[in-house]
Amino acid sequence: MVELIERKSIFDKYKIIASEVSKIQKAYFSNDVYSDIELEDEKIEYKSRFDAINYDEISIKYDIKILTINSTHTRSFSKKLFETLLKLFEELDINGLFILLDLKINYYLSLNSNKYKPLVRRYNKLEGITHSKYYDEAFYLSILSEDIVEIIFWLSRCCPYMNTIMLFDKNERYYLNICQWGNIHIVGVNENTIPEKETLKKIGLEIIERC
Repeated sequence: MVELIERKSIFDKYKIIASEVSKIQKAYFSNDVYSDIELEDEKIEYKSRFDAINYDEISIKYDIKILTINSTHTRSFSKKLFETLLKLFEELDINGLFILLDLKINYYLSLNSNKYKPLVRRYNKLEGITHSKYYDEAFYLSILSEDIVEIIFWLSRCCPYMNTIMLFDKNERYYLNICQWGNIHIVGVNENTIPEKETLKKIGLEIIERC
């Protein structure tokens, strides 16, 4: 079940999520770019992307890993990714996810410029969820969805800015994103750590140093 949810409602209630997104947005925001924008409407549009920038930052300890799946078949990769994430989430006891971009931008940003058929098919699936070709809010999943994993994989692979689609554990212990190469960039928050190599190997994952 996929629920559409406002980003602000997440940031207001989940302080670690708000803090992590705020840190990213502060790093991205450019006063020079903002000052150079001449039209007031464009200034407002630029600033609206940074919707978490004013939330409080929290001091956090991190356990960061990059995990890869032993599969090179692009067509079947998203299914393998889904199956592997199910096992990983079971190991980490993750039973609910918030999904959102680090900046508040439209998920359909690349639709007009990129007509790659596999991407368009996934955009059609996304439209079946959002019922619109414009959506810049968040999603909540109580159960991991194969369609959502497929959409995230193809958007991350083919669209600029979409490889920062972030998946947050609703209990604020872990978060991750899928990069354009299909690798899992996962963060354990505070005392929550990523499983050891042997456990990951049983799941079908391997730790790598870089993509």
